[in-house]
Amino acid sequence: NYFVRKAYGKYLVAAERWEGRLRINIISDDTAKTEVQLKYVLSDFDGNVLRIDSGKVNVGNVRGVTAFNAPYKEFVSNTYYPTSFLKTEISKDGKLLSENVYYFNRPNGLLLKKEKINSELAPAGKNQFMLTLSCQTLSKNVFIDFGETKVSLSDNYFDILPKEEKTITIFSDAPLNELQQNIKLKSLVDTY
Repeated sequence: NYFVRKAYGKYLVAAERWEGRLRINIISDDTAKTEVQLKYVLSDFDGNVLRIDSGKVNVGNVRGVTAFNAPYKEFVSNTYYPTSFLKTEISKDGKLLSENVYYFNRPNGLLLKKEKINSELAPAGKNQFMLTLSCQTLSKNVFIDFGETKVSLSDNYFDILPKEEKTITIFSDAPLNELQQNIKLKSLVDTY
């Protein structure tokens, strides 16, 4: 399962609403104390940045640390919940360790737009292909399907954030043209 793989990584960053506050927590399985870079970006579904900040946080030796803690209503005061999200990420020496997205509404309360997902599929080695996806607006819960063609994917059922690229590795014995003909991309907005 793709979610389990992320949850059991060495580091995990996640935002939550707790007792009227917005908290960004970092969980680390590292036994040594280490310094990581936390970055958060509050954006709307079209990719307009509403708020951005970053800073260094010491993790390790402790199971989890609250790296950011602010009154919820103050943090989101000028934010329209159905069209906004908070992306959090931690990195060390320029290497991404963990990233997560927090939505201010449940999926059925999000005002998603029906937007074309751009895709480019290219060979990347023997029986290996790279699929690069992008979209101008948020595409939530994207699912890649190849029908009857047998494939193994590095990730599936994910969000494509606005104006960002998502690259997926595909392993298959099928030729490139068969993969290109059979690929189908669906997202949450396609279900209603």
